[in-house]
Amino acid sequence: GGAGDVPAGLMDIAQHLAERAEDGVGYRTMVVGDTQRISASDEAIDIVEALAADGKRVVLVDWALDGEGLATTLGFNAEPGMTDLLSGEVGFEDVITSLFDGPVHFVPCGGALDADSALDGDGINLVLDALDEAYDHIIVTGSHLDAKTLFEAIQGRFDAGVTICDKGRKASVIEDTENSFLGFEVTDIDVIRYERSEDSAVSLRRQELGNLEPADG
Repeated sequence: GGAGDVPAGLMDIAQHLAERAEDGVGYRTMVVGDTQRISASDEAIDIVEALAADGKRVVLVDWALDGEGLATTLGFNAEPGMTDLLSGEVGFEDVITSLFDGPVHFVPCGGALDADSALDGDGINLVLDALDEAYDHIIVTGSHLDAKTLFEAIQGRFDAGVTICDKGRKASVIEDTENSFLGFEVTDIDVIRYERSEDSAVSLRRQELGNLEPADG
């Protein structure tokens, strides 16, 4: 890891988020793939490492409703984690760990949630509010569909949204514009699109960790 490996475009995004975060407390950013096929976890890791290298207090939140999130990919235990916090079964001290033994803190996704149970938006906001108090930046990443579910449940209470796109992907007619994110019309949210280059974070980190393969093979 380390910010030295971070592509320039993602360094720019991290710098932009740092500048936008007024008072340095509790700036919430969602980092998500343009489609369900794209995992944005590599870019999310690069952004948090760049922010931490800049001296910011950063936490990366792994959001996965099926319990199959970034944690397992990185070799962490998925449980206990975010979903367990939401159910009140554990406290923050039980779930927060250090990412790659560095300055970035990490909250795994936790166990799978019942597919039929509605998300408690108020409960999620309480957890995020507590993280707001402790960190300069809260970066949440998850699959496109899970991120959309979260975004809707908490009524878009994020400060920024970063959409990761494959190189050269042409925007479709219903693509996110500057005032929409994850298909929702948004106001007061900084919407950023990042297009991967050939030598983007993904290939670098696959060589480094050796175990990050796309979920769809």
